[in-house]
Amino acid sequence: MKYWRKFVIVLIALALVVVVFYAGGLFGYMQGYGDGSNAPVNAVSKVSVLKCIRKGDTPMAIRLLETELDGNIVYHWAQKDLDKSYFDVFGFKKHDKLFMGRISAYRRATPYNGSDNQINDVVKTVLHQYSTNKLTAKTQQGR
Repeated sequence: MKYWRKFVIVLIALALVVVVFYAGGLFGYMQGYGDGSNAPVNAVSKVSVLKCIRKGDTPMAIRLLETELDGNIVYHWAQKDLDKSYFDVFGFKKHDKLFMGRISAYRRATPYNGSDNQINDVVKTVLHQYSTNKLTAKTQQGR
């Protein structure tokens, strides 16, 4: 009977290992798939901006880039609570605050209001969280 109990414990442990590896692989695949499916959208946006610049329509290029920036800010706002991880051993949260602090500083220096007031409000709310983020002299030199 002792051997039977050990066999069941080993079998359960193996099943758990398989489930964990499968779930991790599935999660990684979905993350990569999401990033990969966004690439064509980002490329089309860049093509639109480049066409405007080549035509000499700088105001439209700026509007397109500002709108894309607002989209990135809103996307960050929607995703930031979903991406909490106990495995952040590299300190990505620290870098995230640094990057968002730079975006916030840019928006304070160069305000932009798109046509959708709700999006404008969300952008202001999100960036306000990072507005007190101080950049060190070292990171300011690296701009």
